[in-house]
Amino acid sequence: MSTTVLERGSLDRSDWMLITVIALGSLLLFGLSNSVWYGDATTYVSDIRAGNLIEPGHLLWRPLAYLVAASVGGLRSVSDALWTLQWLSLMSSALAVVGMSFFLLKVGCNRFITSATAALLVVSNGFWTYSFSGCSYSLSIFLLIIAMIFAVAKRDAPASLCSAVLAGGFAGASAATWAIQCLSIPAVLLILVLTPRWDRALRRDHLRNSIAMMTGCVLTFVVPLLAAWNVQATHAFESGGRPPARSLHLWLSSTNHGIPAHLGVSQLARVLIGWPQSILSISDLGQKLRLWGLHERGFPWSPWMLTPIVVYAGAMYSSYVLLKRFATHSNFERGLIVASLVAICANLLFAVTWQGSDLERYFPSLPFQLLLLALAAKTKAHARGGMANVVIAIALCGIASVNWEGAFAKAFSTDSYRQEWLRELHKATSGKDLVIVLGQRKSVISNPHDPNMPKIDNLSNEIVMRGTGWEAAELRNIQETMRHGGRVFLGDSLFGTDESARDGWSFKEYPSPSPLEIQRVFLPFKSDTVTFTAAGERVWLGR
Repeated sequence: MSTTVLERGSLDRSDWMLITVIALGSLLLFGLSNSVWYGDATTYVSDIRAGNLIEPGHLLWRPLAYLVAASVGGLRSVSDALWTLQWLSLMSSALAVVGMSFFLLKVGCNRFITSATAALLVVSNGFWTYSFSGCSYSLSIFLLIIAMIFAVAKRDAPASLCSAVLAGGFAGASAATWAIQCLSIPAVLLILVLTPRWDRALRRDHLRNSIAMMTGCVLTFVVPLLAAWNVQATHAFESGGRPPARSLHLWLSSTNHGIPAHLGVSQLARVLIGWPQSILSISDLGQKLRLWGLHERGFPWSPWMLTPIVVYAGAMYSSYVLLKRFATHSNFERGLIVASLVAICANLLFAVTWQGSDLERYFPSLPFQLLLLALAAKTKAHARGGMANVVIAIALCGIASVNWEGAFAKAFSTDSYRQEWLRELHKATSGKDLVIVLGQRKSVISNPHDPNMPKIDNLSNEIVMRGTGWEAAELRNIQETMRHGGRVFLGDSLFGTDESARDGWSFKEYPSPSPLEIQRVFLPFKSDTVTFTAAGERVWLGR
């Protein structure tokens, strides 16, 4: 194998050509697949246009998006602001792929393994799904990878003081972009102190670097966080409103969307499904399993059930390869393995307590997961040579195909659930109307860039985001819509007559409104007129 970047100290022309191809390829793939998932991006747009730029969970994203949107005239409409967020997300996604490629070259992976691992990042289900979403996840991953690059020391000596500070600074900036990235900071610290040799004479250097890295984290995350809270608290005192902002604890806890940490068998089941799903799509199997768990449909036998098994089999085999030869690895590689395992364990423990089925919850450890796979592939490639490369290439093509089919093809095809809803909404509604439905599957039916699309309130999201305030918010939205001359439409799913009436939110182990409580709220507004039927669900005109 050619001399590694770590030993050469810089990339050569072939490395830069490879990274350029990877960057252009990821941009093309992300752009062509567009996005059917906007996540919280539409909420960010509302906040940015209203000037509400401070939120502890995504401290950096709203101010950055506001500055970019204001400079390019992207605040004129909801669509313009959302496009600004999406292009920021797209560029961050491509940069994360480039950063991962550079990092793998630096730690000694050859160009084929680097290309394959970068390709896996590109086509992994969660990252691909959110690559063009307009959310802050991609930028947080990019900043985390940059922190990992600075944390990697030379094989024989600790990192420089400047590198340690920069590693902490970028790790803190990653957490400032998305607070959950705090989970990855200990792993970055372990890379910093475990990758160089560990001699007694170097203990002072390791201590110095640890302090320097944590100082960088404090400067880019803790200090801005406290400054933002001080601004919010001062405003709250002056205006006499927003009581949560007056307490640092309450202000920080506002990022959990009112969802308390909880443990249980079903929560563990969500993690067992959610983690592999972040790599390999299971289509709508998760929704069907939830409905089966609520005794609303039969057990959903499906080929998609094989995909988590495939991911776990791959993870177990990679672990076997790494552990079998752990003693023969260099101290440098053992440090990378230990740091990665710590990152993954921290991420999984977090997922067990909170929203374990959400794909993005596994992003904090995603670069570390990919690093372990690359190290396993590197180890196996020495033993099997070209055959290992062929197997890796076939596996990548299979993953890309499954994820395209599970996440995108069904949404873009003309007879898909999403397209059927969009056609009916275009025929029967206008931009001034409000459509209220319930069901996690319906999160794909929005199209915020179309000014003729109605506002869609999906109670599966509203109940989670607003907690006990969901009813007041919906009544307020109904009144606002009617006051401005719009119409209100109510889906069957609100009244328990749709098969996914209790999908998603009701599977969580915390107090949620019952189907009867939801019916009580919306029945007074339901008329006897069915305006349209989409994907088998009747939609009633409100009165």
